[in-house]
Amino acid sequence: MLAALFSWALLALSPPASAQTFSGDFSSSAGARFNGINNVEDTVNAIAVDSATAGGPFVYVTGRSGTGPNAFTIKYSSAGAMLANASPGGRGEGLAVDAGAGAVYVVGMDSASDWLIYKYDLNLVFLTSAAFGSADIESAFAVALDASGNPYVVGYTTSSTHHDLHVRRYTPQLALLSSQTFTSASGVNDFDRAHAAAVDSNGNLFVAGQRHTDATLYDWWVLKLNPSLVMLA
Repeated sequence: MLAALFSWALLALSPPASAQTFSGDFSSSAGARFNGINNVEDTVNAIAVDSATAGGPFVYVTGRSGTGPNAFTIKYSSAGAMLANASPGGRGEGLAVDAGAGAVYVVGMDSASDWLIYKYDLNLVFLTSAAFGSADIESAFAVALDASGNPYVVGYTTSSTHHDLHVRRYTPQLALLSSQTFTSASGVNDFDRAHAAAVDSNGNLFVAGQRHTDATLYDWWVLKLNPSLVMLA
């Protein structure tokens, strides 16, 4: 009984959670702003523009709200008014918009430290998702679309004591088509990651990231892969 009363007293004395707020627009000097619940740290990691849909252009941003894995994605009008938002959990690192198919893809890490990809419609209504993980940490950092709307997702996977650059290709329904892992020559205590991706008109994927060269140094790393994720010369 005393424990219950003590818990109730703590709850009663705790300050109420502040609501998340959306303010400003693209015409203001401070731009369009988002402040998460309880005035936590909010970070944007990626942005994409839909110039094809009627009434646009529309701007999509994704990132996280707070220090934990709390993904947040927002759709803005061309003037900077917030039109829709989604917060499914996890951490938003990259996004891509397929206006012709009416789809928005957001990639990052979920609350279990697994690689994730979410698919929404253009109003950020959830459609489907896919995850990839193990007992260690995996995260996706970027997504790019080919001419058929297939998402290519890049990031890293953890193997024992090191990170390996990892790439996955999905159908628009997020069925896995192929995957590939690339690592530095030593493969021990290396931290190789992909941070960006782009697809050319032939469906070739360009992946950019970092490669661990010794105990302290990193080099940037750019790979060219065919649609089957085989490295090209």
